[in-house]
Amino acid sequence: MRSRARDLMNPSKQEAASKQLESFLERGGTIQKWLDVPEEELETLLQEGIRLYEEKHYGYARRIFAFLTLLAPDQPKYWRLLGSAQVKERNWEGALATFKMYATLVKDNRAARRWIRCCLKLSQLKGKHG
Repeated sequence: MRSRARDLMNPSKQEAASKQLESFLERGGTIQKWLDVPEEELETLLQEGIRLYEEKHYGYARRIFAFLTLLAPDQPKYWRLLGSAQVKERNWEGALATFKMYATLVKDNRAARRWIRCCLKLSQLKGKHG
């Protein structure tokens, strides 16, 4: 894991490493798999994000959930939790984009569609009332 990350930061290896990563992602890989981040580490991050969310530290929780979506963008629960944190922060536009992504990842996306409608209405209200 660390050598691939270091290669991205090393100017002499950066171009080759970037091309490898791009190719890997185009073939359906994730950054989690490319960096070989164990599932246990993702679960630890997830539990920390949930703890922070439950303690109403929405900004910190949002950052963790956003990081998880970067590592494993194919996991709907990370997107749902990120959207929920954005709603708590009243970031309607961000939550709208996040729940749209969430809707593409779940088979039964009725809940996602409800969140999308809610965020649309709230963002429109925000536009009318500053």
